[in-house]
Amino acid sequence: MYYKNLEKFTEEQKKIRDIVHYILDNGNEGITLIRMSKLVYLADMFAKEKLGRQITNIEWINDRFNILTFDVINVMVNDPQLEISEKVLNFGTKGFYVNLKVIGRKSLLSNKEVQVLDKVIEKTKFMTFNQLMAIDKIF
Repeated sequence: MYYKNLEKFTEEQKKIRDIVHYILDNGNEGITLIRMSKLVYLADMFAKEKLGRQITNIEWINDRFNILTFDVINVMVNDPQLEISEKVLNFGTKGFYVNLKVIGRKSLLSNKEVQVLDKVIEKTKFMTFNQLMAIDKIF
C-alpha cells in the first residue's frame, strides 16, 4: 500500500518519517533507500535491546538475504519533504537515493530514541553497503 500525502500518514508512519528525517539530518544525506531501511531496522533492534521495545511497530521479516519490509520505503517514497533520485552505481547498476528537501523539522522522537539513533549512526557511518548488510545488530 502506498500513501498519497503526509496528512494521510498514520502515527506509526509519522514515527518512521521522523526516524528517516533524523538519520538524513544527522550525517547520512543522500543514502540509498535500502541502506535507510537497514538503518531503521538496526535502530529498532538496538532499541529493543536497550529500551525493551522497538522505536517503530514494524514487523520485520528476516529472510536469508536480509531484512524485508516495505513500511520504510513506502513512507520515504510518499513523503513530500524527501526527494528520491535514481543514480547509476558501480558496475552500471542503478540505485535510488533519498535526500531531505526540508532540514531541521520538529520530530515526535523521544530523547532515548534519539540516543539510539545517534548510536546507530555513529556505528554505521563508515560501513560499506556490504558491511552494513552483513550485520544484524549494533554492538
